Amino acid sequence: MRNARLLFIIILAIFILSQPIISSLFIANEFIVYLLATLGYLLILFPAYRLFKIWNEEQKEELDSNKKRLKLISEELSKIYEATKNDFFFYEHRRGMPFCKVSQSISDLLECDVDYFKLHYSRFKASSLVDGAFKRVSHYAETGIRVPVYEVELQTENEQSIQFEVTEIPILDSNLKVEKIWGIAHNISQHYKEPSTNVCSYKERFDILYNSTNDAVFIMQGDRFVDCNSQVLEMFETSLDQVLMYSPFSTKFSPTHQHNGQPSKTEALKKIQTAYEGDIINFEWTHLKHNGTPFDVKVRLSRFESEGEVFLIAVIKDLSFERQSQKIIQEKEQFINLLYYQSNKALINFDQDFRVKSYNEATTKLLKVEEDGLIGQTLDNYFDDQNIKAYLNQSKTGKKQSGKITLNIDANKTSIEAYINIIPLSHFQKFSGGILSIEELMDIKTLQKQLISRQTYLDEIISNGEDVIYRYNLEDKAYDYISNSIEAFFGYTKEEFQALSEDQLKALLHPKELKRADQILAKLLKTEIQTNSTVECAIIDRNGQTKFIRDVYNTIFDEDGKAIAIVGTIKDQTKLKEIEFSLKQNEHHFSLLTKQLNKGLSILKDQKIIYVNEILQKITEHPIEDLLKLESLFILATHEEKEKLKDAYLKVVENTDEFNALSFWIKTPFGSYKYIKNTCFKDPDNSDYKYVLTEDATHSLIDEYKQTKSDIIKKTLDFYNIQY
Repeated sequence: MRNARLLFIIILAIFILSQPIISSLFIANEFIVYLLATLGYLLILFPAYRLFKIWNEEQKEELDSNKKRLKLISEELSKIYEATKNDFFFYEHRRGMPFCKVSQSISDLLECDVDYFKLHYSRFKASSLVDGAFKRVSHYAETGIRVPVYEVELQTENEQSIQFEVTEIPILDSNLKVEKIWGIAHNISQHYKEPSTNVCSYKERFDILYNSTNDAVFIMQGDRFVDCNSQVLEMFETSLDQVLMYSPFSTKFSPTHQHNGQPSKTEALKKIQTAYEGDIINFEWTHLKHNGTPFDVKVRLSRFESEGEVFLIAVIKDLSFERQSQKIIQEKEQFINLLYYQSNKALINFDQDFRVKSYNEATTKLLKVEEDGLIGQTLDNYFDDQNIKAYLNQSKTGKKQSGKITLNIDANKTSIEAYINIIPLSHFQKFSGGILSIEELMDIKTLQKQLISRQTYLDEIISNGEDVIYRYNLEDKAYDYISNSIEAFFGYTKEEFQALSEDQLKALLHPKELKRADQILAKLLKTEIQTNSTVECAIIDRNGQTKFIRDVYNTIFDEDGKAIAIVGTIKDQTKLKEIEFSLKQNEHHFSLLTKQLNKGLSILKDQKIIYVNEILQKITEHPIEDLLKLESLFILATHEEKEKLKDAYLKVVENTDEFNALSFWIKTPFGSYKYIKNTCFKDPDNSDYKYVLTEDATHSLIDEYKQTKSDIIKKTLDFYNIQY
C-alpha cells in the first residue's frame, strides 16, 4: 500500500509538471495537445483505480480484524461480568435523577429487579448512596482531591445485610461543575465474617486501642475537640468537661504564640485545614496544662470519616521527657568536657595503636610537655616504665587496668611516683583505644581526704532529708543502700528493713494493694523492669498507721545491657491524699446542699457553664452533657424572650455585683414550655465565678393568674399552650 501511494504521487507529479512543456511544444497543433492530455488522464486513472482497490481491500481486512477483536473483548467482558456479578454493581447519578443507570448485576446482589430498585432504592437502604452525594463529591472535585472510599450497608429483598465498599467518580461539565457521579459498589461482606466468636468486633478493638494506648488521642470535628481518651486528661491534668467543645488554640490549651513567634490560632487553623484536605501532618506544638504550665508535644494529625461525617484524629506525644533527656545528655557532655579539659588529673586519650589523640592541660603541667607535644606519639614508646607497657597491652582485652608506676617527666629524667588508670574503649565490640589517667601519689592522698569529707557531707544531707533514697542490687537481691529516713516511713531502722523477707514486706502493704504487690517496693518487683517508673500505694507502718507513698525508681544497666540495680526515691503522699479526700468530701457536701435547696444550680466561668446539678437537668429536661456546652441558660430561652430580655441578660453577664433575678420561658427538647426563675450572684472570694440558682416557676405563674386573673399572664399561658 505504501509503494502504491508513492508510485501514484510520482505519476501525478510528472503529469502536472509536463502540461506546460506539452503546451509549449505543440501549441500550433491543438489535436496533439488534447490527445496527450487525454492519455495523461488515462495514465493517472489506472494507478488511482489500483490504489483505491488496494486501500479498499486493506480496510476490509482491518474491519474484519476489528470485528474479531470486538467479539473476543465482548466474550472476555461477559466472562468478567459472570465472575464479578456477585461482587460489584455500577450506578450513575444525575442531578435530580438518582440511580438513572444501574448495572444488571444488582439483581444478583440485592435479589431485585433493576427498575424496581430505581423506584424503591430506599427500601434497600441505598439512600446513603444518594443523600448529600453531589455536595460531598463537589468538595473533593473543587480541591482536586480523590474522593475517599467509604463503606455502606445495603439490604436485600429478603432483608439480609450486605456490606459494600463504594468508590465515587465525579464527572464534570464544561463549567467544571459536577454533572453526574459514577459509582462502583464492591461487595466486601466476606471481610466482615467473624472467624471466631471469641474475636472482638472492629469497634471493640478500636475502643480498646483508643483507651489503652499510652498516647493522648483527641477526636476533632471542625476545629473543636469532641472526644478524647483518658491519657489526654492525665497529660493536661484536667477533666473531660474542660476539654469538650474547646479548640486546640484556645487559651486554655495553648499560649497566644508558638515558639516560631506566630499566633497559635493562625498556625493551628492552617494545620487543621491541611489535615482536612487529606494530608497526614506531623509537627511540634506548645500546649498548656490546666494550671497554665507550658509543655512541648509532637502531634500527628490526620482525617477520617465515620457515618458520613469528617473528623480529625490527633495523636499527641509529650516531648518533656525527651527534651529533658536531651538536656541531660548535653549537660553530661559539657560535664565530661569540663572534667576532661579542666580536671586537675592528667588525662590522655589514645587510639587502638596507643597513639595520643588528645590530652588536657593537667597532662601538660605534669609531664612538662608543650601543648601539642604528645599528639601522635605512642605511649608504649614515650614511657620507659615496663609496667605501663604491660597495662596498655592488657587493656586490649577490654578490662580496666590500674597500678603504680615510675615516670621520667623531663630531659633530666626527673622521676615521680604515680598511680595510673586505663579505661579501655570499644567500637562494635572491638578495642578502639582508651583514656589514661595519671595522678601523683601525693595528690591521691589529698584527694582521698577530700573524698572522705565530701562523702560525709553527702551522708549528712541524705540522712536529714525527708525522702527515702535507696539502691537495690538485683544480683544479690539485697539493698546496697537505704537512707535513715526509712524509719520515719515504715517504723523500721534501715538494718531491720533490709532484713525483712518478702512475706514481711507484703504485710506492710494495705490489703487493697496485695493484688499488685509485685509492682511495689524494689524487693518485690517481678514485672518486666522498666526505666523511669512511678508507683503510688498505701502502706501500714509498724504502728498500724495507714500512709500513702510515691515511689519513683529507675533501672541501672551494665555495659552489656543487663539490669543490675534499681535506684529510687520514696516520698510521703499522706498529707496530699488527705487534702484530696477533704476536697472530695467538700464536693459531696456541696452536691447534697444543692439537692436540699431543691433548685437547679449552674456555675459559670469565663462566660461558660462548667457545672450543673441533676435538679437543673430535670427542670430543663436537657441532658447534663448538653447543658455543659452552653455559655448560659439564656440560650435555652425562646426567641420572643431573648428579644425582650436582651438588656437584662447583659447586666447579669457583665460585672454587676448586685443581686440579680431573671425569669424567662424556655423550650424543652420534647416541645413543651416552662417558665424558669433564675437567681444570679458572684462568688465573693473569686469574681471569675458566677452561680445561678434555677427553679421551675410555671406553677407559680399559674397560681398568680388564678389569684389576679391578669390578662397579660393569661395571654402568655395561652401563647405557650400551658394548661391552667
